[in-house]
Amino acid sequence: MVETRIPIGLGAQAEVYAWRPGQAVKLFPENADPGEIAREARLSLLAEASGLPVPRVSGLVEFEGRSGIVMERLPGRTMHEILRDQPWRSGRLAVILAGLHATIHARAVQEPQAAELPDQRNVLRRRLLAAPGLPDRVRKAVLEALAALPDGDRLCHGDFLPANVMLSPGGPAAIIDWPDACRGDPLADVARTVAGLRVYHSGSRGRLRPVLVWMAARLFETIYVATYCRLRPFDRRELAAWLPLAAAARLTLRMDHERSTLLRLAARRRGPAGASAFSRR
Repeated sequence: MVETRIPIGLGAQAEVYAWRPGQAVKLFPENADPGEIAREARLSLLAEASGLPVPRVSGLVEFEGRSGIVMERLPGRTMHEILRDQPWRSGRLAVILAGLHATIHARAVQEPQAAELPDQRNVLRRRLLAAPGLPDRVRKAVLEALAALPDGDRLCHGDFLPANVMLSPGGPAAIIDWPDACRGDPLADVARTVAGLRVYHSGSRGRLRPVLVWMAARLFETIYVATYCRLRPFDRRELAAWLPLAAAARLTLRMDHERSTLLRLAARRRGPAGASAFSRR
């Protein structure tokens, strides 16, 4: 059972608590959809089955009126927490993030797993249609761009940011939180990460001055993209074509401190659409 009422992890949609020895439980709000929680557990199991470093899911529970997922308890801290407190480690951590992302994208999704994973294009279209505050002309432009951009058959995390990577002292990394996993073009997934990194500094509550946090975040982004490109080469113009869509789709998270940056990115002139250089490798 829950060892303490103090969460060991906080997310936008759930809290993580210590459970039984070696286990943690991710508890969702009382009004959460049980079907969506079960779906997240299945997606985590699928990612684990593909050989990725993912916390082992043990099952679903009900605790004090809340549904939860019981999983392996991981030692260490998230990469987000380390970056917040030690931004001078940005370079090395960016290399780790890029390497893990490239490892995810090396997995081609085939049947029967393909039936479990949402199609990336459909997910993006729903989010672009629902994005709050997006000007009509921008919404129309990103939807037209989406229709011209390529499909893909790769496993994509859907929200691959430092907050979703656990690092153990001197040990391996683990990838957490898979509710947005889908199959599609890896560059769309990379663009989602870049859009998240662009707003990383805007919600900072650390002790360092905002300008230093901004500089560390941009350095992190630069090294992440360069390292990923070295591991899985791509045309930078193709990433630029996906970025406005990723920024517009992120508006559905309704983070007020991110809004102005995301709207500016979404309204950028889009690069030429074309077949991804590596999405079907």
